[in-house]
Amino acid sequence: MGMLNPVRFLLLGGALTGVILAEELPMLSEKPWLGCFAGFESSSFDVAVGSDGETIIYHKNRGKRLSDIVATKVRFILEEEVKGKWVKRKIQEDGFATSQEPNPDADEVRFTATYTGGTKVQIDHEFSRGKVLLGVKVVEKTTENPVRAGVETMVGDLFRNIERDVPKDELEDVLDDKIQKTRLKLEPFEGSARKYDLGDTMKEDEKAEFDELVQKLKSVELSSEKIGNNRIVWMTEDTGKGYLELRQTKPLYHGFYVVWRPLPGKEGEEGSRLEMEMK
Repeated sequence: MGMLNPVRFLLLGGALTGVILAEELPMLSEKPWLGCFAGFESSSFDVAVGSDGETIIYHKNRGKRLSDIVATKVRFILEEEVKGKWVKRKIQEDGFATSQEPNPDADEVRFTATYTGGTKVQIDHEFSRGKVLLGVKVVEKTTENPVRAGVETMVGDLFRNIERDVPKDELEDVLDDKIQKTRLKLEPFEGSARKYDLGDTMKEDEKAEFDELVQKLKSVELSSEKIGNNRIVWMTEDTGKGYLELRQTKPLYHGFYVVWRPLPGKEGEEGSRLEMEMK
């Protein structure tokens, strides 16, 4: 989440009593949540909701957090269609509003973010022992162009810095073995699920099929010893109300994005949230 600036906030009266408008969300001042707006702990993962509006899921092994490198980063995105192309908008520096206080033991977190151009998105988190639920809803639209909100999760380079622990002459074989043991399962809305290791998808005989498959997915599942022998499953809470995309520019073992969006007309409905299970 980087270096955080001091929070500037204003308590408004009248109809908005109790709502905090802020450059950043209010933050906690004690470890392990220093600089966070909210935190949640379970045996297999922790969640840190940053005062900058970004969320980090820390994977754990035997109750201890693994390296920040393998944490899953979560951003809440807004895109505007301009001349036939979807353009990302950024959260404004003074763009946060919430009625909640900072909480180191949160079950639910809600705030509103204002993006460049003025459109406002309500952002919701709900946490339980093995599950994170994330929702987005446009609550104020300031452009005539179509807009869409979503949740972008980033899986980083799971094998970064592996050379520190492996002799140079063994590195290629060890890396290849670990990549093949890290599996990705993609389930489309129609047809059978496909399984890949993280080295498969940039091969010429796999790439065309893979690029078509990842445009609209029902679920994505990642299993790897690098995330504590856990599995992450991305899906929509209610299957008929959202879809997933997987984006990559390099081989998957260097990292990839899983993006969730509600289906048109389903945004804000019950069950229209990204569900992430850590098994």
